[in-house]
Amino acid sequence: MKPTALQKVLCLLLALSMFASVSGCSRKPGGESGSEAALEETSAGDASEDASSDESESGNSPRESEDSAAQGDGNGQTVQSQSVATTSSGSQSDKTTSLTRDQVMKSMPTQLKGTTLNFFWIIDYKTEYGSTISAFEKATGITVKTEIANKNQYELQFFARVSSGNSPDMVISYDNNYGMKQYLQPTSALSFNFNDTAWDTELMKAFTVNGKTYGFNVKGDPYQNRMLIVYNKSALKKVELEDPHQIWKKNPNDWTWDKLFSMCGQFLTANRNRDGYYGIAGLRESYPRSFGVSLFSYDSDSSKYVNNMKNPETVKRYETIIDNINKKYAVEDATGFALGQVLFVAMWSSSANKTDNAYSDLKSKGNLGFVPMPTDSTHQAVFEYVAYGVPVGAKNPEAAPYYVRYISDPKSYDMNSFYITDEAKEVMTAVNARSNTYWGNTYRYEIWSKLAAGTKDQVKSVLDSEYGTIQALVDDSNDALSKLK
Repeated sequence: MKPTALQKVLCLLLALSMFASVSGCSRKPGGESGSEAALEETSAGDASEDASSDESESGNSPRESEDSAAQGDGNGQTVQSQSVATTSSGSQSDKTTSLTRDQVMKSMPTQLKGTTLNFFWIIDYKTEYGSTISAFEKATGITVKTEIANKNQYELQFFARVSSGNSPDMVISYDNNYGMKQYLQPTSALSFNFNDTAWDTELMKAFTVNGKTYGFNVKGDPYQNRMLIVYNKSALKKVELEDPHQIWKKNPNDWTWDKLFSMCGQFLTANRNRDGYYGIAGLRESYPRSFGVSLFSYDSDSSKYVNNMKNPETVKRYETIIDNINKKYAVEDATGFALGQVLFVAMWSSSANKTDNAYSDLKSKGNLGFVPMPTDSTHQAVFEYVAYGVPVGAKNPEAAPYYVRYISDPKSYDMNSFYITDEAKEVMTAVNARSNTYWGNTYRYEIWSKLAAGTKDQVKSVLDSEYGTIQALVDDSNDALSKLK
């Protein structure tokens, strides 16, 4: 695939791939901008008005704060199965295998030893994954070099690099919008066999266009960012409410959205409905995705973007959010959470990692609780994808899948000490086991501001009035997608 001229790239980017972020045209890995990227036309002024988002008081965003974890062994397993199967993930083999991490490393072509893998990202990966990367380098003879991008212009700089003929060997996509796909090679261009049970086929399907896959990762990657619920245990105890983790643990079917909203109401009543007290923050992203809807999304089955504004389920879920905001059960700004004035926050799952510093004061005192998203959700909400891609023009493309197969394998870490508490580990085990994941674009500033200023009964009219705005983005994006080679 030939990259377009840089001038066309920047023009298309402004129309289709602008970052919608709380910091204004910036992408923080793990922050809201990691989830609401392409197909946006939000102005910097609009984005800056949204600076009081749910992440504002929760510490650094996940991938800025996690350090490397201890390395596990991952040895001793044999091939469990081989069966003839076809795959849409770009595999060069028709056999499905179940190889261990170390078996894959041993099968690596000898000519890759002594090469360098240039990874273009916003921080030095060795800061986060130091011991695991060192182990990979020792096992393979491949040197990993991180080229650090400006986090506010990550995609723009990447596009410029490819267009100028200076491509890195590997990048990360946080969403499955059009933006980065145009500059990535499909996995079918690599000689690596992705037709193995270790690979996250659900994620890879989300990055598949017309049978070609542009993003990949290993199933169970500890740094993959889904959504869960955190709660302030101290605030909970003060009003003598039942612990949500215990509700879920006793019977998962009892941990429902109705139960969560009921607890929000009880929390407000116990605090005499004082100003500044709310039930939950973070619904804008988590709640619609938990039911498989958003303002617009990519449908991998049809290889097209879809406008969801008139979907009755979309209307229903945004009506629920606005109704709860009007009742003070829900709030946008999570500032009061650490102070005990907000009971719940729906947030990124990497907040459960021991090295993540979100709400560090609550963690240090044992007051940060964890529970999965309510179990009557139809989908597991994804906060952001972590999908690795190989750029067009990469000088060492074949090394990338070996790196990902090693670095994302849970066996490369001591999972017994990976999470902040045993409770967090228990929750994350359940969260990571859930399939039917969903990520979609749930936010545009001008649409959300109208919704938040109104009532439940006005939601449908607002979404109907903005249908054309979203449809124009969808049409432009589908047109661009049809040109993807």
